[in-house]
Amino acid sequence: MNVLVNKGETTEYYDAFCSRGGKDFRTNLQMRIKLAETAKDSSDRQHELWMMCSRDLLFYINAFLWIYEPRDGVKLPFVTWDFQDETLLALQESIGKYDVVGEKSRDMGFSWMCIATMEHRAHFFSNQTFGMYSLKAEAVDKSGDPKSLFWKLDHIQNNLPRWLKPEAHRTEMHVDFPNGSSVHGEGITKTTTVGGRFTALLFDEFGTVTEGADIAMRSRDTTRTRWFISTANGTGNKFYEIRQEAVRQKELCLTGKIAKPAIRLITLLWTRHPKKAEGLYYNEQGKARSPAYDRELLRCGNPREMAQEWDIDYAAAGYQFFSQDKIEEQLKQCRPPELCGDLDMDKLDQPVVFLEREKGCLQLWVDNDFFLDEHGNPPGDREYSIGVDVSVGTGNSNSAISVTDKSTNRKVGAYANANISEYELARLAVGIARWFKGKKGDGGYLIWERNGPGTSFGNEILKLGYRNIYYQEIDEKSVDKRYSDKPGWPPTREGKRSLLSELRRAEAAGEWTNQCIESNRERQHYVMLTNGAVAHSGTVRTDDPTGASANHGDRVIADALSWKGCKEIPYKAPPPKAEEFPYDSFGWRMQERRKKRMREDDEVYADA
Repeated sequence: MNVLVNKGETTEYYDAFCSRGGKDFRTNLQMRIKLAETAKDSSDRQHELWMMCSRDLLFYINAFLWIYEPRDGVKLPFVTWDFQDETLLALQESIGKYDVVGEKSRDMGFSWMCIATMEHRAHFFSNQTFGMYSLKAEAVDKSGDPKSLFWKLDHIQNNLPRWLKPEAHRTEMHVDFPNGSSVHGEGITKTTTVGGRFTALLFDEFGTVTEGADIAMRSRDTTRTRWFISTANGTGNKFYEIRQEAVRQKELCLTGKIAKPAIRLITLLWTRHPKKAEGLYYNEQGKARSPAYDRELLRCGNPREMAQEWDIDYAAAGYQFFSQDKIEEQLKQCRPPELCGDLDMDKLDQPVVFLEREKGCLQLWVDNDFFLDEHGNPPGDREYSIGVDVSVGTGNSNSAISVTDKSTNRKVGAYANANISEYELARLAVGIARWFKGKKGDGGYLIWERNGPGTSFGNEILKLGYRNIYYQEIDEKSVDKRYSDKPGWPPTREGKRSLLSELRRAEAAGEWTNQCIESNRERQHYVMLTNGAVAHSGTVRTDDPTGASANHGDRVIADALSWKGCKEIPYKAPPPKAEEFPYDSFGWRMQERRKKRMREDDEVYADA
């Protein structure tokens, strides 16, 4: 058994192989036959080739590895394209150093390249540990299924010459190599954990993994190298977030702000594939096309599918509700809040003072148009609208508050906390509303989503005696506004779409300004569903300082409600009518007794 602990990586054997015609399909087959014949009965030649393979990944692949083409039902020599050479060397270089996010068009061979790189390192290096993860267990290891990752690994090893094939021990979801290296696999579920230590981890089709953010967090400390691979699947997933972070780090590196990126992007667009790009041209919109692309578009008849499978177009692939271009434009104008802190309140739920704290949940954006006065209070010469999205406070999603200055239609305050109950949130919201008391002195106009915990929240608001609140409109489409006696905004499917559509329109027209980075990022996760509803992907966990283990776009709903409140004329609900009782009934007598007592009290105070 050959065991290699340290290997000098090179392409010299591959370069020589190519110079003799090894990249031509027919010549490649002839050279493979010749190599097999020279090594058949010569242990020295076998050892020489083994050492060449160990030092040169590209030579190993092009001289000895075979892949499977399921559409034709044949195995083919793995003869790499130029873009695959670059990718293989980039994957090899990343091991033990940094993460890689690989975005790809369909059928670019990315999975084969990842598995070949892992197999090569486990085969020729001792004590290496690799992990392969995908959306479902059968996508990782399913007997007889060429789409599964372990099937590809088995195919590589089963088609090696006997003298080159390692005496590996294969079990379900696992391979042990004789040199102490191993490859482990697992399907991703809500309970999946990434424990132990790994040389590198492969996460295949990561854009489809709903638990992606949790998996990314759990795997961070287990390895220095993670390969996140996927086709585009909209922007509402952790894969897209990681991809955007890789782009950001590349820009920082180019400007000299960081020395080296911690995660690097590999893009395999179909235009790099010689067969797919044959006859490449550009249409009137400047979009890359080819005869192969046109044939595939006719076959599927679905531009969204082409955006996902071929174009690496995240916005078009996910039916994104808010324009990605507009989001990125707004993010460039965003800035961190100048003040962070908490609102200190007395026992009567009256705000006393804003206490500045670095990790406070209440954020304020201050400038010449909005500032705190000498007493530490917001400007009192204007009015404010306050939108609230209420969560149950179990850490799964944020309760969020958004404050808009109605004189400038600009978001000036924000609050987010995943661990506050609806009752505590109601007390805080009333305190914030009273703090933003405005020029009329009756507090900010409070509007919240009335569903689930929002009902308890609303009841608590009424108990606290706060009345500058939104009451449900009887018919929102009617020009003549009429209101019910139900406080809070009801989130029907049509109403929610209308609410978010109005926010989208106002932002696009520049009527409402939001400088909050987190809420702008949350917008990219809202998508149109096939039933016409607008929904948040709801399964992404970001590195959120509020402690939410799932991000459900709560800040966006609070923003939309805050903007809705800017356009509303506050409705003052009439005081409850005194209950009428039949003459001489028990209730009537008790009521008359109370009236008499009140008259007697008035006479006593008058005499005093």
